[in-house]
Amino acid sequence: MTFAGGVTPHLNDDFCHYASLYREGMNSNSAFYRFLCFYKIIESIPARRRRTAEAAKQAGEEVRRFREVMPVNRDEVLALLKEVYPWRVQWDSFALDQIVPAEIMGKRISGVREKVLNPLRIGIAHALLNTGEVRISLDKLEHIQKVNLWLPLCRVLARLMLQNEFPDEFALAMKPVGTFPTR
Repeated sequence: MTFAGGVTPHLNDDFCHYASLYREGMNSNSAFYRFLCFYKIIESIPARRRRTAEAAKQAGEEVRRFREVMPVNRDEVLALLKEVYPWRVQWDSFALDQIVPAEIMGKRISGVREKVLNPLRIGIAHALLNTGEVRISLDKLEHIQKVNLWLPLCRVLARLMLQNEFPDEFALAMKPVGTFPTR
């Protein structure tokens, strides 16, 4: 794809893999599929970090460390949202409450992923992909509500982890069309 003005930004392949998952999730009409796309980003960036940390360690380079923790109050939620959605200037209280449910405030993202999001992902994946027992109904209101409860958080966490992992590429991808520098 060539952007307006014929300039194509330089984005590394790893970022493009994750960004394509994010785009796929955004373009889907299925909350379950959207959840799986965002969750895959949240799940696989730590694996990428382990791989790149091992390579850096073997090369004698400094290993990047991440301490990703959920906000502890509304002000921190708002700061997080301003960081990952810099163009949006206002958020209503309903959105703030919906994005970071009170039960996970202050918890490590890795813990939220393992204890809250992964069990839901397993249920969806077994219903759609695996040969194991189906544990979730794609038509049952209770399951739809559970996915919809955690979907806004998944979207924000996917963006946050993309921004933390790929700061240069994320910044380029957030610029308005036609403002990309040439390389």
